[in-house]
Amino acid sequence: MYPKVRFRGFDEPWKNKKFLTFSSKITKNSTSDDIDFPRIEFENIVSGEGKLAQNRSKLNHIKSGIKFDKGDILFGKLRPYLKNWWLAEFPGVAVGDFWVIRAKDNRYFLYYLIQAPLFEKVSNYTTGTKMPRSDWNYVSNTFFKLPKIDEQEKIGRILDKVDSLLSLQQRKLELEKQLKFFLFQNAIPSKEAVIFKPKIRFREFQDKWKYAKLSEIYNTDCSGGTPSVKNKTFYGGNIPFLTISDLNNKKIYKTQKTLSKKGLENSSAK
Repeated sequence: MYPKVRFRGFDEPWKNKKFLTFSSKITKNSTSDDIDFPRIEFENIVSGEGKLAQNRSKLNHIKSGIKFDKGDILFGKLRPYLKNWWLAEFPGVAVGDFWVIRAKDNRYFLYYLIQAPLFEKVSNYTTGTKMPRSDWNYVSNTFFKLPKIDEQEKIGRILDKVDSLLSLQQRKLELEKQLKFFLFQNAIPSKEAVIFKPKIRFREFQDKWKYAKLSEIYNTDCSGGTPSVKNKTFYGGNIPFLTISDLNNKKIYKTQKTLSKKGLENSSAK
């Protein structure tokens, strides 16, 4: 009942409360008057990230659903393991298999509570086989540990700040990727270029680039083969054995397989 990390000034134990005592499920359907409200569907939410994949201006189509307000939480009850959840930044209409959940106390704390392991566990007690859906009766009657409102406020706010920092870093990463793509396109001339010179260059370089065979610009230092996997004595030693699957990682700190001296002797490595 006591979290390992807490803000100063909070030392009381958390209390067990049913989910339905601090949240409610909104069931009000949209009407013809809601035509200008953005529509949110499953594919509009980035799974596991809680953000929209499209700009708000691209969400204005006519489909019926459940009307939600800013601050409500959309939770995808269909295949909940897909983690389709979003804290609404504006009012709209949830189209499809969503729960629209409204916090009775602190919406930020509730939003991060539904991302916690216990909620993930109980929401995945699903009904149906081909189209499994979370069971609201089961989830709403499950007990969760909650602190007092002022501590909920602090926890929710700091997690929201962390999410904002992550979003900024993600945008920065996307810009870096665009820069890299731009440099690839303009700093390395294509084979079809009439004048074999890149569009972007360092000032001190003005000569034309020249064609060269790949074999002219690199050396093959070794070649190797795979020792028979049927012979267990060839493996499990102290010699790193690099395989194709290891190359899926950008940085290799440890190979998945190792060779014994006998295994090395029975490979074609030179």
